[in-house]
Amino acid sequence: MLIFKTNVDSPFEAAKIIKHLGQSLSIPIDANFDLEDCDRILRVHSTSPLEQLAGKVEELVNSAGFNAEILRDEVFEDKIPKRQQKLSLQLLCSII
Repeated sequence: MLIFKTNVDSPFEAAKIIKHLGQSLSIPIDANFDLEDCDRILRVHSTSPLEQLAGKVEELVNSAGFNAEILRDEVFEDKIPKRQQKLSLQLLCSII
C-alpha cells in the first residue's frame, strides 16, 4: 500500500482524483482518501511494484492541480514481510 499526504479538501475533489487515477493507470488499483486526517491521506493499493506506482500517482495528482507527497515510512514498511514485521514487534516488546 502507498500512502500520500495531499492538499485535497473536499469529497468531490477526492472522487475526481480517484477516477482520474483509475482511468490513467494501466494497472488496477484501489484508492481512497481520509479527508478527516490532518494530512488528507490518499491510500493506494495495488499488486504492481510500489516504487514505480508511487511516482506515477504523484505525477497524476499533481497534474490534476493538487499536491501529493509519498510518506516514505509507509512504503518501507510494506517491503518488510508480514512475518518479519510481527517478529520485530515481538522483539521490541520483549526489550521493553
